[in-house]
Amino acid sequence: MISRVSRTSACFWNRVNTLFINIVIIIIVFSGFIFAQGTWQVTMRTHPELEWQTLHTLHFNIHYHQGIEEIARKGAAIAEQSWPILLKQVGLDTIPAIDIIFTNEDEIMNGYALWTYTTFIWVDQNDAIIWLENRKWLNQVVSHELQHIFQFHALKTWIPEPWSLLVSGTPGWFIEGTAEYFTEIWRPYRADLVHKQHVLKNSMDKMESHYQGFSKMLYFADRFGDSALVKLMHERTGLKLFKFKKAFKKSTGGISLKRFEEDWRRQMNTYYYGYRSQKERIEEVGKTSTFPVSSVLGFQLSSDSLNIAIAGLKDKDQLDGSLYVGKLDTIKAVKKRKKNTSRPENFPKKDKYKWKLKEIDSGRIHSILDWSSDGNQLVYTKYHFGDNQSMVWDLRLFDLKTGKAQWLTFSQRAAHPNWSPDGSRIVYVAHSNNTSNLFLINPEDRDMERLTDYPHDTQILTPRFSPDGKHIAFAKSSPQGNTDIYLIDVKSGEESRLTDDPALEYYPVWHPNGEHITYTSHVGAGLTPNLSTLNIADGHAVPITDVADAVWARQWTPKGNSILASTLPDVDSVRIVQVNPFRTPVTQPVSIRESYLRWMKIQPDTLLPLVDPSIKTEILGKHHYSPLSHLKHLTSLAFPYLDGSGIFGFTVWVDALGKDIFQIGGGTAWDGSSDPWYFANYVNARSRILWSVNLYRNMRWNFRPYDRSLSGLFESLDGIQWMGMLPFNLGNALHSSHMVTASLSAHYRNVILPSDSLDAKSGEFIPRLPGEYHDLPIPEEGNEGIVSLRYRWLSRRPHKNNVSLPTQGFGLQSSVDIAKSEIYGDFSYTRFSLEGFGNQELIGPLTLFGRVKTQVMTGKPPAQDSLGLTRDLPVYYALGNIDLSIIAIPESHNPRGWDGVRLGDRLVFGSVEIRLPLLSRLPVNILGFTLGSVSGALFTDFGNVWNAGKQVGDAWIVTAGYELKVALQIVNLPLLHFAFGEGQTVDEWRDRLTPRQYARLALINPF
Repeated sequence: MISRVSRTSACFWNRVNTLFINIVIIIIVFSGFIFAQGTWQVTMRTHPELEWQTLHTLHFNIHYHQGIEEIARKGAAIAEQSWPILLKQVGLDTIPAIDIIFTNEDEIMNGYALWTYTTFIWVDQNDAIIWLENRKWLNQVVSHELQHIFQFHALKTWIPEPWSLLVSGTPGWFIEGTAEYFTEIWRPYRADLVHKQHVLKNSMDKMESHYQGFSKMLYFADRFGDSALVKLMHERTGLKLFKFKKAFKKSTGGISLKRFEEDWRRQMNTYYYGYRSQKERIEEVGKTSTFPVSSVLGFQLSSDSLNIAIAGLKDKDQLDGSLYVGKLDTIKAVKKRKKNTSRPENFPKKDKYKWKLKEIDSGRIHSILDWSSDGNQLVYTKYHFGDNQSMVWDLRLFDLKTGKAQWLTFSQRAAHPNWSPDGSRIVYVAHSNNTSNLFLINPEDRDMERLTDYPHDTQILTPRFSPDGKHIAFAKSSPQGNTDIYLIDVKSGEESRLTDDPALEYYPVWHPNGEHITYTSHVGAGLTPNLSTLNIADGHAVPITDVADAVWARQWTPKGNSILASTLPDVDSVRIVQVNPFRTPVTQPVSIRESYLRWMKIQPDTLLPLVDPSIKTEILGKHHYSPLSHLKHLTSLAFPYLDGSGIFGFTVWVDALGKDIFQIGGGTAWDGSSDPWYFANYVNARSRILWSVNLYRNMRWNFRPYDRSLSGLFESLDGIQWMGMLPFNLGNALHSSHMVTASLSAHYRNVILPSDSLDAKSGEFIPRLPGEYHDLPIPEEGNEGIVSLRYRWLSRRPHKNNVSLPTQGFGLQSSVDIAKSEIYGDFSYTRFSLEGFGNQELIGPLTLFGRVKTQVMTGKPPAQDSLGLTRDLPVYYALGNIDLSIIAIPESHNPRGWDGVRLGDRLVFGSVEIRLPLLSRLPVNILGFTLGSVSGALFTDFGNVWNAGKQVGDAWIVTAGYELKVALQIVNLPLLHFAFGEGQTVDEWRDRLTPRQYARLALINPF
């Protein structure tokens, strides 16, 4: 073990330069590329119970696990039939073999494609039919994701991906819009309804790329044609690079991208306002009212109208959902109605009922929920972790009297519950391997009965019991894709079809007499959800609304004679309307000039037909999945140092499933003036524990402020490390998660001493100011072998405020680190840590934050790891729960307003703050960095340090003060929080001394 190390200033700054480059690479590699591979990285669950197989066809490798081989074979047929058409659409002659990964490990309605000729697709979807119209999920998602890959290939240049795509400036809307234009049809949920909302809110510039991309590419094709689109993708500069803006202007005959986007905005506004002006207003359709929440996803009134359940959002910054149950304040409701008796007939005011709401659950809550006939129990659907940590929908039952909820189903992938009129059974939809069926369950004894047995690729929405409980009306999508209303006899199982239209028809609502059903339909050229009423006896259906925005049937008005319907959530409409089920719309056929309408109906020159998955494709081979047989190059990069003194580079390779990841990289100076650095990394996501093996030289670092040095203390940890991670969730709340991590390291702690603290030749301390002495021991270096085990429980609901001013959430974290010189290294010690924090809303906007941390050290650690309260200011970053992996920043425990030092082997440190938001953003922008999230705080810090076996001689340190916190952010992502304040010990405040002023980085979330 060496107690003193000499380093020249030049060598030190060479290390700092190398460290900076290393950090940049690590952020790119670990945050950018690794987390773009493999479905496991969406949930961090590796699902080792799945056994993977591979099918080979002429152009594809199809990878799938047990239980979904039939789906995989159909997916192969869809891919092969689509291949020549997708190729022609983007002007290609050929493309390398493509890997398609199918999985139903989670209920995730998505898929994604990579430039590595790989696409990941989640199958077994039910609710997708609501936005697919007459198409099927597998057909749609396979062709869409493959089109991305064909486009990536068309855009390739000599620069490795994804760098070529990144430097091209290609916008996300172009990537998504091209796939949608070539493989999809324009429809309400993709993306007509979203356009209406953004047009009415005047927020077209904020529309998500999928939606704006679709209409932009339709508009592009109508204006310039497919040939211009193909020309755009193949246009290159003199250096053979693809630059999107230049290619766009050249392929469109001189039209700039900015001009095109403004023309598109005007086109959308003209069409949607023109269409809206010829349709019914929501206020004409019926009596309207609102709910006291920011956004409503679904609602249900009890049979007596006194109880209500609402699935929605409390405020616009909430990132999860809420389930509210409330009672109607009848006195205030009557007063409100009396005030509205004089409203004009032609534009009635909306009622705003006063509900006493209470949040009973949170997370992802399904829009369909239902009260029991007595109004005492509520059944609803929630997204959670089920068997094998799969993310699925299941039914929950809330009891109004006890205030508790419990699961009715578990890992059944169940949704759309509806209570029988007598309260004895609940009908719901559950699905497996792309096929849905109706089930009945007794809520008392959980006795379950399967009501239907449909063939493969059938989906079901919104089953509803008839008033007498003998029949169930529901929406069903047959294997052919059309979705209509059906009727089934509960006792006999006999089924009849009530509607037969190519448009989507769903949400059946029974009339009390059992003779009519009002439902939601997308019938008509306007692609707008509207209501129709069906006479069951003669099968005759008539439309009863013709609004421009949208209206969905929800339930019969309790003790009333109307349909309760929800509306499009925009600034000009309301959330609920009472509709006469036999009214007649008063509109005429829409008349819009063809030049403003044609974009919506445009089709590609090379049209992708509805392929037939039942046509079997030739299987060239089948075998157990082998990762080494499907190894793929993810990315590589080689680049000179910023000052030209050397070169660095790295390469990343993965298998097709993204479960085996290999990385190597390094750099060196041309003249050898600085030490070379390198790393090698392997990640394995096959076992229950996600683990990795890492080799580092001058690559893995510790950094901390140390002994008031201006440069701080750097340590490189050169050696080998094994890391393992096991996340788990108990299945009740997505936001309450546990994590166990372990690591085993053998490395050399190479100390780079602060340049302004030591003499380069003698190693002696150099005082910075006359009379100022150093407080901390000289850091030590040497070999170290260390075993670490950590546990973390974090329960914090997702909200935009969480990174700047969280108002809720708590966590607990414990760890133990053990080093034994008898086994390896120069140090022997054990360090125990335990830490907890919590946030609690107080009155109004005030939030109480509290944190306590304790550490115990035994043995002889490196001197710089001694426990202490110091003068060194701590380093905190905004996203405190993000693991930077390669660079560790040990916390400096520094009570605000105190300027002393205490060292020992026992430590307690904590803080209590009352936080207050002040400003959401400051009008300051410097090179893309902005200032925002200004808040104030009153605080008290407390702590003490002592040695084991010795009496605590010094009193506890307790400080208090006030400060302002300001976030430094890029775009809307906070990076650091700066604090400016005054503080001192409680005794000094009592003596009325002048408080110390400080500026430092602020802690928002401990982890």
